[in-house]
Amino acid sequence: PPAPSWWRAFLLGRELPNLIRYRTCLMLLSTPRCAAARGQRADLFFSGHCPLLAAVWLAACLWTTGALTTDTTLLKGVVFPPVGFEAHHAERLRPRHSHAASFGGSSLTARRARVADFAGAQPPLARLGRNSSEEGKDSEGSEDSTFASSEAAVDLTKGDGNIIDKIFKILVPNETTTNNTQADVSAITFNGEKDLGSLMSTLVTGLCAVASLSALFVVLRRWNYVVYSRLQDDQAATDAPQQFESGFRLSLPFWVNEVLATTPEDEIKQAGLDGWSLLEFYRFNRRVTLALAVPLLSVLLPVHYISSKQSGKDILGRFDDSSQEGLWISWLNGCCTWFVVIVVSWFLYKSHLEFVRHRFEWLGSIPSPQATTVMIQNIPEEFRTDKDLENYFAGPKGVFDQKSQIVEAAYVVRKTKMLRPVWEKLQEHIAKFSLATHIREGSSAPSEEEIEKLKKRVQESSETVSKERRLIEQGVLDKNMQICTGSGFVTFKSVLWQRLALKETFRRDKNVFIVSMPPEPDDVMWENLFEDYYRSRLQEAVGWLCLVLIFVFWSPVVVFISTWTTLSSLESVIPAVSKITAALAKINSALPSLVEGVLATAAMKFFLCFLPAILFCIIRSFFPVTAGVAAQFRLYRWYFSFQVLFVLLVTLLGRSVIVTATTLAQNPTSVIKLLAVWLPSASHYYFSYIIIGWITLVWEMIRISNLLKYWFYRKVYSSSAVEAKHQSEPEDPSSFGLGTRMALGGLMSAITLVFCTVSPLILIFGWIYFSIGRLTYGYLLFTETKKPDLGGHFWAESVNQVFFILVLYVLLMTGVLSLHTGSYFSGPTIIAFTSFLPMAFMYHRITSMEWETLPLEKLMRKWREGNHGPSYRNGEYRQPECIDEDKFDA
Repeated sequence: PPAPSWWRAFLLGRELPNLIRYRTCLMLLSTPRCAAARGQRADLFFSGHCPLLAAVWLAACLWTTGALTTDTTLLKGVVFPPVGFEAHHAERLRPRHSHAASFGGSSLTARRARVADFAGAQPPLARLGRNSSEEGKDSEGSEDSTFASSEAAVDLTKGDGNIIDKIFKILVPNETTTNNTQADVSAITFNGEKDLGSLMSTLVTGLCAVASLSALFVVLRRWNYVVYSRLQDDQAATDAPQQFESGFRLSLPFWVNEVLATTPEDEIKQAGLDGWSLLEFYRFNRRVTLALAVPLLSVLLPVHYISSKQSGKDILGRFDDSSQEGLWISWLNGCCTWFVVIVVSWFLYKSHLEFVRHRFEWLGSIPSPQATTVMIQNIPEEFRTDKDLENYFAGPKGVFDQKSQIVEAAYVVRKTKMLRPVWEKLQEHIAKFSLATHIREGSSAPSEEEIEKLKKRVQESSETVSKERRLIEQGVLDKNMQICTGSGFVTFKSVLWQRLALKETFRRDKNVFIVSMPPEPDDVMWENLFEDYYRSRLQEAVGWLCLVLIFVFWSPVVVFISTWTTLSSLESVIPAVSKITAALAKINSALPSLVEGVLATAAMKFFLCFLPAILFCIIRSFFPVTAGVAAQFRLYRWYFSFQVLFVLLVTLLGRSVIVTATTLAQNPTSVIKLLAVWLPSASHYYFSYIIIGWITLVWEMIRISNLLKYWFYRKVYSSSAVEAKHQSEPEDPSSFGLGTRMALGGLMSAITLVFCTVSPLILIFGWIYFSIGRLTYGYLLFTETKKPDLGGHFWAESVNQVFFILVLYVLLMTGVLSLHTGSYFSGPTIIAFTSFLPMAFMYHRITSMEWETLPLEKLMRKWREGNHGPSYRNGEYRQPECIDEDKFDA
């Protein structure tokens, strides 16, 4: 008789740890037998205790390892490398010279073993997945257990095979093989014989799109001038350089000349030091690509082409380094590695010197009250009022002398969860009243009755706001901890006292009285200062978990998107696509291939457009960022990391981030082999990727979202041009913010520099991209509303990222040259690896420069002069809903 349910549940709970151990060992060890020995009685779990839960558990295990496909062999835990990998790499992975014989034999089995060794992307379990029919005669007699028959994978389940087969039939009704890796589902194509045709089609499409969008931009700018210029009544616009303002109405060539003629001082004045950092990063990459392109294209391209033996294949592949032979070429590439590292480091050093100079000027001209204010977090409860906080610094028992009168103002952040909604409603009514009273000429004005109704709503909301303000201020006087938070601002009367307070620790516990530089008054995210310090740290942990989950579970989303990236897949879902394809083929036989070449890259880039919004939402919701520009900075870091991993390094990931991370954890040095085998084999794909980037840059100049909002307020509300302009600003911070733009520029810089030696042609496309980016952002930063400034932290982060890119480049060249020469200890390989020496020297020179704080000499001079710079218009560190300035004037 069947066992009772409680007994089956008991057995399930008892055997679950064994199953977990078995699955873990199966991923990390070489054979299922070893895993079974470690898992002990794990096979009992499949013997009939609970087949349904067994199926669910097995599916979860396989899905998290990226192996849940429609192949039953894969469902049993077998992971293959990409289809055609061995055929593609067998030729270029064979020993290049006679002294490379020790690297492995020349038989097919030995080459397969060497490929698997170098790939490293698959866990040891992957070596069990070879079908004996694939091995053929080469596998007979081989003692290499790496390529054991897949029958061994089933050997563990003898006696229980019927149950497992049933589970597999339930999970996978149709046994069709799909060996999709991360690169496959991300639409990454490996180099092939038709790459030149695909590149030409993408190039033609890119050039046509850039020309069309540029013409559209000129037309839209002519007829919607307000959208594409900064308002004259804006405070920042009144100081705009005259030559730039006059250049707006000129034709495109003259406009380009005026954009390029702006000086760094103009850029910092109009866009802040962070805006200058964006433009300087594009200028830096443009200088680097030009300096590298001249020698590398003139030397490496003819050498690669002449020495290539692939004369019967695609001409584009003959310019790559991945298929070359000859020891002297390896020596040349090793010297080129030194040249690239020195050139990039030198240009970066010169740009950083310029940044430090501008940074000190920016620190010396910070407007008040930011220049004399500190932000304090986790204030003890006994000091959570304005008066108590001021007395802590300059009271009878304060930190400083009370006679010095060093504190100008102190403010403790209030919890305004009841006040904030009614205040926002008041602002909404005021905005509606403004729209109703600012009507463009020739449009019908609203009736007097409607205006009076709006005026009455504003007055009623204003009274409600005033009542809530009085309640909050009374709660502060009563020291109500439900209103008073642990965050506040203290404004001193001198920059010297602010510097002293900023550098010191006030309590033995460093988590109490945390002092930092405040953001600009208009950029403070007050709602993030409401929460308790330790509770905000818990929310930050949840935010980290969400970001990590995005990295881990990105693959299933990409798998879904990949089903729509080819014409054949679209035809299976939408029959009309086949008719469209046939019509295109009748017009020109090359049109279907042109669409095919652009579709995969464009689809993934379109989907990636939503990723910054997701990351930005998580950062603002969970991380304790105190300013909008600080959220942009975090977005910059995470978005850049994500793109490098899932765009540049996606070919290394195999089928799962977890599996690849596990493999690298076992053998960290295998990353060199991974880079050498996988990256050069997909270099042609990134040619098209950069070309598509040209289109996105020009598309940003259209400012489509701002234009549509401007038209909406002009047509629907009949607003004046100035009022519609105000309502249409600013642009979306997640898609068009500084963090997203810097991350995209960093990705293109990484792609260009990493492939600059193995595929030198990429330097041409990279230089064009950064030239277009310099023009695009050089225009937009003078046109968009001026954003709050973090003071150059984006540039400091980009410096670290460039050095990270150089590390990837050196590791790649070290691995490629080790493949060419057959040894890690050959002369060219050692030459390439030792390029870390000049890189480390320049990194030390750059990081040894102080840029975060103003030198004491300049600070004292500023203190003696009493120069605190200009003042902000809203120069007060108080919550806007708590400021009693809503005097409504009809």
